[in-house]
Amino acid sequence: MNKQRFCEWIDELKREVPVFVNNMENAEQPGKYRLSWSGDIVPAHIHWGLAQTTFATRVLLIFDTLTNIARHDLTKYILSFSHRNSLIYDEYVQKVTRYRRWINGIKQSRFDVLLNKPNKLAETRQASAALINLGSKLNRTFHIIELEKTSIKKYINRLDWNNPWGAASCVNHLVFFIHFGSTISEGRKQALFNYIEQCLKPFQRDDGGFYPQNTQIRTNQKIGSAMKILMGLSLIEREYNWIQESHIDLALDSTHENNDACINFNTIYVLTKALEHTSYRQEEAVNFLFRASSVWEKDYYWKKYGAFSFYKGRATSTYYEAQITRGLSEPDLHGTAMFCWGIYIIAKALKIHEECGLREPVL
Repeated sequence: MNKQRFCEWIDELKREVPVFVNNMENAEQPGKYRLSWSGDIVPAHIHWGLAQTTFATRVLLIFDTLTNIARHDLTKYILSFSHRNSLIYDEYVQKVTRYRRWINGIKQSRFDVLLNKPNKLAETRQASAALINLGSKLNRTFHIIELEKTSIKKYINRLDWNNPWGAASCVNHLVFFIHFGSTISEGRKQALFNYIEQCLKPFQRDDGGFYPQNTQIRTNQKIGSAMKILMGLSLIEREYNWIQESHIDLALDSTHENNDACINFNTIYVLTKALEHTSYRQEEAVNFLFRASSVWEKDYYWKKYGAFSFYKGRATSTYYEAQITRGLSEPDLHGTAMFCWGIYIIAKALKIHEECGLREPVL
């Protein structure tokens, strides 16, 4: 794929993908969407599907096709998952994974896993970002922990850094909720961010990942950890403190074939974010972006539907380990949201996103 073909493909996606998303909406419950085209196994009458609504929000925003009616319906359905303490999560997904979660929590001696706190926070963050994209303001501060140095250091150090992608996600959530907290002064926010960055330094490795020293970590985990940290810090315009030329090496030495949508996206995000701050291996990086686009079009894009699948040739079957589709050979909303987001950041790296009429989501 070259620049001209990439632009032509974006034009096609702008026409087709919003149609797919709209066709996935539940006719009897505005704002509710199927996850896969035909393979969902959760009965339609059950109140579930927070994730799909956030995915639909992201896609419609990227292609600038959010109507006022859609904004209302999406916002209302997201808020229907609200719980006490400002948490927003899918109770159905929590319910069907509780036995596996309890076993894992006991094995790991982690009370937070027993209570599913990490996933609840992740869903709350994703839902909050969707609400911001829909024009809502977060009218309070959500506290993951007490916002003082001792608690922050203990929180970051106690994360499972042997699972660096997950640990970095938790740091990302912490930064997000402080940044958008409405009851925290700007001066205090900056002081908290300074300390969070200080606590992160012991986990930064020369290859660009974030994980404990002298441990063997898979490349996808290294890239996932870098993506989560850089994304969180980019919200507060501090990612430049952490960009290394090794981020380029890490991405270029990976492969985008036979990976799922998230791994594909993570690689492209780390690469394009690094390209904003360094020209190291720039020509190779740009060629990598075009090759990735070709793979996405060939292996993940379903031209018949105008959408993407999470896996090569098939829809996703689980969400937070909950079995929710049959994983058929068809597209799904999760894959569509991730690949469309990836296409946006490639277009931004090529400096053609504005002329292509694409908008950047808050994530």
